[in-house]
Amino acid sequence: MKEKYNLQTFQDIALKNLYNNNNYKKYLEELRELCKQIATKIAYIEPLQLLHYAFFEYVISNFGVVAEADLSKEQIDSYRLLEFIQTCIISVSPQKNYRDLIQEDFVYIKTKIKEMFSKLDYEYYFIFFLKEKSLDIFNDEEKEIYMILISSWINIRGKRYINHEKENLITLLTPHNDVLQKIFDVNAEEIGIGIDKMIMNLISVPEKVFKLMSLYQKYKDGFNSNYNDNLNTKILFEEIFNFELFNVKKVTNLPTLLLEALSHEPGQDQIFFDSLKDPKFSGTPFKRSPIFSFPLLKINNNYYTFHPYIFCDYLYRNIHSIILNKESNYTEIWNEKQKNITENLPFELFTKNLPNAQSFHNFYYIGKDSVGKNNWIECDGIILFEQFLFILEVKSGRGSIKSPVENIESHFKIISDLLVNPAQQGRRFLKQLKENKSIEIFESNSNKKSNKSLYKLDINKFKKIAIIAISLEQLTDISSRIQHFQKFALPIDLDPVWIVSIDDLRVYRDILCGPITFTHFILKRLEAFKNDKLYSTDELDHLGLYLENNCYTDIMNENNKINLFLGYRNRIDEYYSNLLCNSNTLPPSQNLPIELKNLLIILEKEAKPGFIWVGHHLLNFNDSTKILISNKITNITMLQISQGEIIPFSISNEISFSFVILTSNIKLTSNFIPRDYALSNMALQNKDEALLFMLHINTFNQINSCEFFFLSKEI
Repeated sequence: MKEKYNLQTFQDIALKNLYNNNNYKKYLEELRELCKQIATKIAYIEPLQLLHYAFFEYVISNFGVVAEADLSKEQIDSYRLLEFIQTCIISVSPQKNYRDLIQEDFVYIKTKIKEMFSKLDYEYYFIFFLKEKSLDIFNDEEKEIYMILISSWINIRGKRYINHEKENLITLLTPHNDVLQKIFDVNAEEIGIGIDKMIMNLISVPEKVFKLMSLYQKYKDGFNSNYNDNLNTKILFEEIFNFELFNVKKVTNLPTLLLEALSHEPGQDQIFFDSLKDPKFSGTPFKRSPIFSFPLLKINNNYYTFHPYIFCDYLYRNIHSIILNKESNYTEIWNEKQKNITENLPFELFTKNLPNAQSFHNFYYIGKDSVGKNNWIECDGIILFEQFLFILEVKSGRGSIKSPVENIESHFKIISDLLVNPAQQGRRFLKQLKENKSIEIFESNSNKKSNKSLYKLDINKFKKIAIIAISLEQLTDISSRIQHFQKFALPIDLDPVWIVSIDDLRVYRDILCGPITFTHFILKRLEAFKNDKLYSTDELDHLGLYLENNCYTDIMNENNKINLFLGYRNRIDEYYSNLLCNSNTLPPSQNLPIELKNLLIILEKEAKPGFIWVGHHLLNFNDSTKILISNKITNITMLQISQGEIIPFSISNEISFSFVILTSNIKLTSNFIPRDYALSNMALQNKDEALLFMLHINTFNQINSCEFFFLSKEI
């Protein structure tokens, strides 16, 4: 969930409004005072009533909105309201006697929180950068990065689609089942299932409210209510208005010991507002909220949550911290298991769409180290598939626990460690392969003769090589555009790198079903890395661009304008939202003509050598040519059936394409030789290569098999 901002708009606001004369110290004083006023008011109000009201404010505000790019500032504020209220509840000592929430109190809190976030969204950037000291610290590029990181810290929630929370937790926690059983008497699958129940319970609220209103309307209209109606009304009323919907223990049945470790009671965390320990940022969203570590609110021995993002965004890291606090000698074991599962997971996600791919994990090769000497170097893995070589480097490290305002250098270091370093490691492997034309990979870094050779790579056997740097941490706001920042030393004139999170890889696995579209997208994504006119703020906008435009890097303006693409992931957001309600929802795909779509399915089903490249050629056609080919296949099939004669056709693109349709009533004779037809078209079109298709049509007039032949002048 993110708020779009425009730098020019901020500059205009800064010039037109009062803030040029304000100083940074005064700004922070005003911000702290505003946060203190909010917390003081909240301390007097019954917390569950307040969060309940804020939750329904959020539900009403966001009703019907499923795409991230469609969120307005008001809708984003409705979530931030919920989050900051819970932060204040557990950070400020409550009054002895709560009072019930009244409308005036809520309006006051909502207005003040909205005012606070306005100061964060607009004033801060200019007040900070108007300080003479800050201008010495940051160059223009660093200012832009700083703004991105601050905006992410304050605005962005939802590290992954909630559809993937269960899978994510089960996958990452399963290796730790022994210690989970020992401490909490629970396993990873039970945690994942419980969390999924809680998520589904929270997102079902609009539907349950509608049901309750329908039952009430039925009663109001004078219809006789039966026993089931009365029972359903009672259950729904209790769930919605007695906080049962939000009771984690009741919904999930997870062990109390685990919920206790994930919770705080009102006023339990006094550090957040402690101005003595932090005189600058205490009580403000520039500090890490305690609910990031303790997402559940404990009241009267019950545990409550009011939003999936609050509960889930840091849940895996929270369980990690809890286990290590209780089992200090488990640190090395955890780190090793996390490293193993993180490094293996991308291979599982990749090979879902690359059937029969060959992969090698965690091997060593001899290459140039950081000082230029030949040495053993580790590589996380490679995947070999249909003359494709994928070089994978994976990082399992976590993001900073401090905000960029508190410690910007820690964020720069994390970007370097988790994004830049694996990209450079992949480039180092490819450079070694290019320079030596081959690389032999080994099981270990031992110089002993017993060190097993796993495989020898020959660069001439690969048509395409892709470097992919993968992180467990979600850092898409930077990773999607990192090549544009000189600070991170990943220039676009070197080998392109696809930098992606494991969370986003799950999306690609789900949506780019099949090896042809999956590998075709990867090539287009690498082209995007090298295109200095394409500037995207979200990795999944690349996927959206691909689904809408296919060869999307070709749509860049020819002038010197940078294209900022936003909102292209909408179809993806809508798919995952619909999937929560209907498991049969089909993933979004490119709008391909029916015969071309069928041809790609046949190519993947038969998986003849070279089918990937044939599929890529078909996808590279522009929309009008795809329609032309599809129509010709349909029309010529019918003509051949009625006339009994072969009617081949040819298309010229980057190479020459010839199509021969073999209906059931056609027999090839010496009067027509498809290869000669394709070669003559290649010569007429003045191309060096040709691709001949021979499409076999069944009795239902559908393609049921495809032969293809690559031809060239040398053949």
